[in-house]
Amino acid sequence: MRKSIPLFIGLSFAAASAFAGGPELMAPPAAPQVVIPYLDLEAGWAWRNIRNDGFFFGEQDHHPHANGDDHHGDHDNDHNHRNNFGARGEAGIRFVVTPAFDVTTGVGIGYYGRTNFNNNRHDSFEFDHDDNKRERFRFDSNSNFQQRVTVWGCDFTVGGIYKIVDNFSIFAKVGGLVENANYRFDFDNNSFIERSRDKHRVWEGSSRDVDVTIERTNVLPIVQAGLMYDINPWLGIKATYMHAFNGKNNGFNFNGSREHPEFNVRLANPSLDTVMAGLEFRYAT
Repeated sequence: MRKSIPLFIGLSFAAASAFAGGPELMAPPAAPQVVIPYLDLEAGWAWRNIRNDGFFFGEQDHHPHANGDDHHGDHDNDHNHRNNFGARGEAGIRFVVTPAFDVTTGVGIGYYGRTNFNNNRHDSFEFDHDDNKRERFRFDSNSNFQQRVTVWGCDFTVGGIYKIVDNFSIFAKVGGLVENANYRFDFDNNSFIERSRDKHRVWEGSSRDVDVTIERTNVLPIVQAGLMYDINPWLGIKATYMHAFNGKNNGFNFNGSREHPEFNVRLANPSLDTVMAGLEFRYAT
């Protein structure tokens, strides 16, 4: 009996110490995190491949009694300006498959820049009033055509992330981009007819302004690939290349006269190439 008392006291003290001072000895090991929400913010360069079949102005409507036309020249002056700034945000989930490989899915929204086309055209020619050539006149016309294209869109992607070495990973994704292309067209023209001998204007056409905005929305297949460096489990730096596929061209056909312009436009959503860099924020425990 006396020997069992010290043994009982020793076992009681060990049990009390385990519960009071060492809970980690009793709790089961924590399960690894398998679902990691994330948020990406990126900015960089975006190139819009706006391919035009070209546009042309139709034949002139000459003066009703015009004969012996003498063209002094047709002059075109084209100016293109591209704003290639782009930005994109994405929210999604990473599913941990192995310590080195994750499956990822996300939804993003991006702005992919603006392109401006400007075409200025000047036409001038002289003609006779009748067959006797008793009076000579000059027709003069100035036309200006402007096109502005602004592109943005929402996308859905799925893919994988593979850790190649500590803190460095590569990733690839595929998906679809709901691309919105906003086309705005401005066209104006000023024309007049004057007597060649005294520059007296016998006719002057009022400027005809056309201001049209057209939206084109289409779903384009996309691919993404890039590199990521993990600063810590909650923050990473990434660089991404994206391409959106579309093989259709734009077309512009201008017909009629300078005084009565008519045009038909065939529009397509442009393909895209973007290179962006940014941060990935993760909710990792």
